[in-house]
Amino acid sequence: AGLMSKGQTLLCLISRNVRSAESFAILAEKRVTLIAADAMLGVGDSEPSVVRSLGEMEGAMAITTAANLLEQPNGGKGVIIGGVTGVPPTEVVILGADSSAVSAARTAVAFGANVKVFDTSLAKLQDLEWHMPHHVFTSVLHPQALSKALTSADVLICPRHEGGKPPFRIPVDYLALLKHDAVIIDLDVVAGGRTELSRPTSPAEPVFRSHGLFFHCLPDITVSAPHTASIILSDSISPLITRIAAEGGVDQAARQCASVASSVAMFHGTVTNRALADRTGLEYFDLRLLLV
Repeated sequence: AGLMSKGQTLLCLISRNVRSAESFAILAEKRVTLIAADAMLGVGDSEPSVVRSLGEMEGAMAITTAANLLEQPNGGKGVIIGGVTGVPPTEVVILGADSSAVSAARTAVAFGANVKVFDTSLAKLQDLEWHMPHHVFTSVLHPQALSKALTSADVLICPRHEGGKPPFRIPVDYLALLKHDAVIIDLDVVAGGRTELSRPTSPAEPVFRSHGLFFHCLPDITVSAPHTASIILSDSISPLITRIAAEGGVDQAARQCASVASSVAMFHGTVTNRALADRTGLEYFDLRLLLV
C-alpha cells in the first residue's frame, strides 16, 4: 500500500488478502481505486467465477493434503484416505457446503472415503447433493449430529466460508472428540478460523500439532500449486481487464457494465464493498451513489 501513488488503480483478490486494515486505510487516503477480481459477478451469477474456481481448487487440495498428512512418513497414523477391499474407509467430515466444500466432498468420495457434510443452510446442502456423483451424508448443523460424526472422523475439512464471517466455529471440547492424530485442514483462517485452535501457518511450516491433532492452516492453500492457480486467475481476470480497457477506464466501465461495478471494492478512496468495510472498519458507500 505504501508504494501506491495517489489515484492509481489496484487489481487484486480481497477475500484472500491477509493485509491489515491499516493497509487499506492507506489506500483510501491515497484515493486508490481497488478492483476485486474475486467480487465480480457475471450475468445471473450468485458467486464470483474466481471464487468458484479457486474454491474448487482449494477443496481438491484439502483432500490430497490430508491424504499426505495421514501417511506415516509425514507423521500421520499410517492410513490411506479412502479404503480398500476388506478395510473400512476413512471418514471425512466437512463443515460447510460452499464451492470448496463441494469439491472436497467430490474428491473424497472419489478416493473412497466415507463423507459427512454439515452446514447451517439446508439450501446449500441440497445444492451440494445435486452436484455429487454419489450420495453423501448431509445434515443441518446441530450439536448431537456433529459430535457423533467427529468421534469417528479421521479428517476434518473446514472450507472457506464465502460471504463474510463464518456462521460457526468448532470449540476445543468438540475437537477433543476426534481420533488421536486426526487431520484438520482449515481453509478459513483469514476470517479467524473454523476451530478455536486454528491459527495461520506459512508455506515453510504449514502444519502444527496441538491436542494430539494435526492442523494445516495456510491462509491460501493454492500457493502450493501456483501454476494451476495462475491459469485460473488469468482466465478469470482477463475479461475484466479487457472490458475496462474497452470502456476507456474503470469509471466509465462501472457505469456501463454491472459485472465491472460488482468488482469495484474501493472507488477513489471510498470503500464500496460491504465485506471489505466490515473487515477493515472503513465507512461503506453504495457505488451507485458515487457514479451519479
